[in-house]
Parts: sequence; structure tokens; C-alpha cells
Amino acid sequence: YDSETKAFSISPYTTRGTKCTLYFEEVELIKDTLLSYYPTVLTRTDFSTTVTNTTIGTIYKSADSSQYDNDGEVYYFAGAPTDNYVYFAGYYWRIVRINGDGSIRVIYDGRSAHTNGESSEDRQIGTSAFNSSFDNNAYVGFKYTLNSQRPSNQNSGIDSTIKKYLEEWYGTNLNEYDSQISINSGFCNDRDTSSTWTSTGRNIYYGAYIRRNGTPTFKCNNINDLYQTKIGLITADEVMYAGGESYTSNYGYYLYTGDYYWTISPYGHTNLSACLVYQVRNGGELSAGGSDNIHFSYGVRPVINLKADVTISSGNGTASNPFVIAT
Repeated sequence: YDSETKAFSISPYTTRGTKCTLYFEEVELIKDTLLSYYPTVLTRTDFSTTVTNTTIGTIYKSADSSQYDNDGEVYYFAGAPTDNYVYFAGYYWRIVRINGDGSIRVIYDGRSAHTNGESSEDRQIGTSAFNSSFDNNAYVGFKYTLNSQRPSNQNSGIDSTIKKYLEEWYGTNLNEYDSQISINSGFCNDRDTSSTWTSTGRNIYYGAYIRRNGTPTFKCNNINDLYQTKIGLITADEVMYAGGESYTSNYGYYLYTGDYYWTISPYGHTNLSACLVYQVRNGGELSAGGSDNIHFSYGVRPVINLKADVTISSGNGTASNPFVIAT
């Protein structure tokens, strides 16, 4: 039985008339296990301000279907939760959200547990450019082609510099845990665009920029922007759900690290500042700066999705006693 495709297969088939008996063992999915730790479930509809409140036993969920991801209802963390720590594959992670398909999205947080508001380079795996070239708007793509805005399928196009960097780290550090990591939820490199005209010419802005004033989404509108890879980056929208805000510092929420690090979300391509991709900056604010930033070297915090059927062997989600994923 494949828990992702929900399909049965029996092999090898024998002679006609062979009878098979299937025995099922009920297994609690990680979504149900986690939700039992958070008796307080809140919703948010105002994303125009930062969130810094410290919580325990609290999780947020989609207020309505407009806040669902491509698979359904989402539960997520905001502010400064003290009980969303996970220990997996020898590293500490923070839970970003429970995806609509029941898998768990986590962001890398270091070789040791770090408190909210703690500035530490250990909370990233290193630094990388998003892409080494910057004179074409195609370079904001996680994968890209130079003759079109986005590749037409997951297997075409050129890997960005940061995609190569992430996958090399995955191969060294997570490859043996491959069976526990899902590709279904994917990572949205949203390249839907809006254009404006200025005295110097045309400016192109991408979806995350258009939503910057308080209308984030977990959905990926174009399936060709949803990269079903095993490792990726957080989106600018997820930063907003977590309590981050454009150009407003937030030193208290769980995504603050004291360093600049990449999101996967393009910002824009302008005549004065070409090829911009959002980062979470050293004050915790969401920004893209004011220069050709994609070839600059910023921090890298991997994001992975743990399969819906992984199990927690111990822990309560705190820094001193994180949820330990059975391997």
C-alpha cells in the first residue's frame, strides 16, 4: 500500500483463483498526533501587522477556504511558539505548518535548539546566491528557461544556483531519510506577474509582491510554479502567516535568526533594480532590498515536508524536549 498514491499492488500474481487476505493496522497520522498537543486553535484574517506573542499549546488554522493550500485546510504557527521544535536526521527544525495533505512542513533551525529571538548563524546551512546571473527576469526561477517565463513542466529548464546548493546538501545529509520526506506538497516559486509603467519604463512585479500588504496565500496558482522536490525554501507568504511583515522588523517571532536568508518567492524585475527575490532580513523583516540581489550571497535555510505517516517517538515539541521523528 502506497500511502501517498493511496494505491494497492500485489506482486507477483500467481494462478487464477488465488485468494489473498489483507490485514490492516490502524496508524495515527502525524497531523492527528500533533493537533492533540495544541488545544487552542486560532484563526487570523489580518496580516498587515507583525505577530510576536509567545504561545504554548496554540496553533492557527485556515480561517476559510481562501486560506487553504492546493490540497486543503492548513494549520500553521505564528509569533513565538515555544513548542514547535522537531528533531529529525540529526538536526533541529521548526514546524511551519501542517499541509493540506497531512504532511508536515519544517524549516531548518540548526545543530542545537535555538530560542525565539536568538541570533545565530547555526540556524542556516551556509550561504548561496539565488542565481549567479541577473540580467534576465527568468533568473528569479527556482528552475528557469531563458526564452519563457517558466518551464512548462517539472523536468524541463535549468536548475537555479540555490536549487543545486540545496540538493547537494540534501544528498549529503538527508538522502538516507528519503523514504520519510514527501514531494507532494511542493514549493511555490510564484511567477504570476503584474506590470506598471514608470518614466524609466516597465516594472514587473510577482505574486508575492502583489500580496505584500496583507493578503498572503498558501495556494500556488500555476502548477508549473509548484516544484515537487524533496527540498526547497520558505515562501514570502508563509513568512507573513508566521508573523513577518514587509519592511517592519520583528525580533521575536520564530523565523527571526539575526541574518539575511532566502525565500523562494520572486519580488520583481525593474529597470533600476533587476531580478529581485524576497529574503527574511537581519531584523526579521520581509524585504528584497534595492539592487540586483539574486547574485548576492545570503543564508540558506532548507525546508522539507515530512510524510503524513511519519511517527513521533518522543517529545512534546519544546526546545529541551522536541518532537523526535522515528527513523
